Amino acid sequence: MTETAESRASSDLRTKREEIVLQHVNAENGHNADGVVSTFRARHARYDIAAFPDPVDGGPEVADFMNNMFRAFPDWHVEPMGPLVHCDTGVFLEVRMTGTQNDEWIGIPAASGRMDVRLALMYDFEEEELVSERVWFDMATVMSQLAPASA
Repeated sequence: MTETAESRASSDLRTKREEIVLQHVNAENGHNADGVVSTFRARHARYDIAAFPDPVDGGPEVADFMNNMFRAFPDWHVEPMGPLVHCDTGVFLEVRMTGTQNDEWIGIPAASGRMDVRLALMYDFEEEELVSERVWFDMATVMSQLAPASA
């Protein structure tokens, strides 16, 4: 079976998108907010987090959001839980997010709680450029895990 130019182009696009997603995840795990922002088209980062009322939109805003996360959770980490799943306009990835809260985060006071929650991530692309990351997770689980222990 011979490979067509179209299938080669599709394969090349999938490979490029995977490289960007893995670079993005590695920057997050390296607590490198600027590295995260640099994975987006023209450094215009956008996180659309379903549990939040508004997207985090713009490179400086995403860098601030990530730096606040890294400050609040010095051991913050995401671990991919399965394969990268491709669709026409993006890449889906399920991850496990963990971290011990040592400082205030999005209005939640620190109580040394540890979060361990699964997330669904959709990386939206225009051709080979990352334009947005959409994030879904159970905020109630995060809140219960970070809440101070009852006396």
